[in-house]
Amino acid sequence: MNKMEWIIKKAKELELDALGFCHPGPLLERYPVDFPDAKACLGVLESYRVEESPRPETGAWGRISPSAIFADYHRLVLEKTEKMGAAMEEEWGCATRSYCDRGPLPDRAVAKLCGLGQIGRNTFLINERFGTRTYIGYLLTDLDLGLKESVPEGNDVCGSCNRCVEHCPTGALTGDGGIRRERCVSALTQAKELEQPWMEKALGVQIYGCDICQAGCPHNRLSGSRNRFHPPMVSQWVDLEALLAMGNREFKDTYGRSSAGWIGRKRFQRNARIAVANQEKR
Repeated sequence: MNKMEWIIKKAKELELDALGFCHPGPLLERYPVDFPDAKACLGVLESYRVEESPRPETGAWGRISPSAIFADYHRLVLEKTEKMGAAMEEEWGCATRSYCDRGPLPDRAVAKLCGLGQIGRNTFLINERFGTRTYIGYLLTDLDLGLKESVPEGNDVCGSCNRCVEHCPTGALTGDGGIRRERCVSALTQAKELEQPWMEKALGVQIYGCDICQAGCPHNRLSGSRNRFHPPMVSQWVDLEALLAMGNREFKDTYGRSSAGWIGRKRFQRNARIAVANQEKR
């Protein structure tokens, strides 16, 4: 069994949903990384299943993107990649470093270079098996796996489909795989300040995230039940009155444990007040 076969076997033991390899050279030239001896990059995917729930018929409710109602995916992905790294270090005495979302390299670019998918018009990585519903992590190592530097071939994974661009409520998607982040509803829910009046209106009832550009993607209709089930930490629909009355401790024990919790109680409650106002204007 060669090194790559050993790593693939270990990835199955760790229940990684997808694994790819690349030489990080092309990315290391563009992004500063304090790991000059890195000779290989392992890109990994953790899939997640989305089950939309209907909005309650009565009361004031806000919405959290269904991709963010699970336990913090950063910890989940890092736990698996760090176990992989530890096993590799024990086996070969190499050095490894694991990242998820907050690393020096852009996750989606790493995943594409590792052959795990293509970037769609909605700016998400589209994996053939799991669609856009994946969390991305990667591991850098100085272990020589015999990989050659290469640039991934382009692939028009979206074809003639333009649904995400057409359905984006603020026109944030440029149509060529780019995004005007200052117009993205998901980015607005996370922003420290909403500087212009239209931004509050654009939030609608969103408390965190958006996902409209993923919900209409045909690749997710095909993936569906293939994706891994994760037990929700919180409901997709938020009781706005209860959220606005919530203290720090209760927030940390509920929304703070989810992938959305990192923005903190104050921004959650700001978005809740906006959601209440937007519903009253209807």
